[in-house]
Amino acid sequence: MSATPGIRAWAAATPLPTGVGSLAVNGRDDRVLLWQVQGTSGWELWAQRYTLAGDWEAPHPIVSRASRLGALSAGLDSKGNALLVWIQYDGQRDNLWSSAWGVMGSLPSLPTLVEPYNGSAYEHGSVLEVSEVALADDSTGVVAFTQQRPYTHPDGS
Repeated sequence: MSATPGIRAWAAATPLPTGVGSLAVNGRDDRVLLWQVQGTSGWELWAQRYTLAGDWEAPHPIVSRASRLGALSAGLDSKGNALLVWIQYDGQRDNLWSSAWGVMGSLPSLPTLVEPYNGSAYEHGSVLEVSEVALADDSTGVVAFTQQRPYTHPDGS
């Protein structure tokens, strides 16, 4: 529906993939879509961008063969740069991951583990919730998350 006062008409519908997780739109009408699909070898994460020419680009795979994905969130700055975040299970805990997609880039960046563990023992528990992504005009991104605190017995064990 148009946000222009006095205009109350819906735009033409655009079919989107099933399982849509997060859609971000900025003031320039840039859009980015992030969704998950269960494939034959596990969960897949896909992203797609709407062009200023007025059409959706081809979808791009971000992650494949994941055991579990969730809490998908996408954000756009005023220039069209995108930050994508999600939770991904590694077999022991749910971790927070991200991928950046510059307005001039044809593909999203490789996934980056946002909150890593120390490699031998988990210092932190699973990520439970993720906020919406906020991006400043300089493309600085912020996302808040809650994390399970592992139980520590009073004697330290």
